[in-house]
Amino acid sequence: TASFQASRVEEDQFFEVVLRRPVNVEIVLVRMGGNLQPAKQGKVVETADPDFNFTLEDSVLEFGRGAKQTQGDSLQPACDSYEIVATVSGRELFWRSRPSSPARDISCIRLLARSSQKNALIIRSIFVRSGSAARDAARQAASMQLAGSPSPMLPERQWAEQQQQQQ
Repeated sequence: TASFQASRVEEDQFFEVVLRRPVNVEIVLVRMGGNLQPAKQGKVVETADPDFNFTLEDSVLEFGRGAKQTQGDSLQPACDSYEIVATVSGRELFWRSRPSSPARDISCIRLLARSSQKNALIIRSIFVRSGSAARDAARQAASMQLAGSPSPMLPERQWAEQQQQQQ
């Protein structure tokens, strides 16, 4: 995995991941700061951990829709609109949608600093889990069957025949 480092982060600066195609996002995990070193055997040391200095404070996670056709200008937002989905503070951010409703048609995932940061930033990893089309269709089919509508898995004619046979 690749990491990202910035020696200075100012107000309204952002780090953005632009997806190849819009996806339905279920989980986002962002890890920041340096790697934690395990305590040495036999030594108890309670010193401030400098790894916590390289994280974001007073920042937000945003999802963007409507990817723009950019000319490689990384200083401009890559999507038409953004919505705030979580606040960011500390070494790790874990965002998860409700199981039945992922964030739909997401083209950009952005970390936005709402204020100038006191310290440098290290983003160690960003993990994004998107819903599969087949799983989303199966969930939709299940909810439609519960409502008594035809299942998208059966052609309309077959569904009608099944309904007549059940009567």
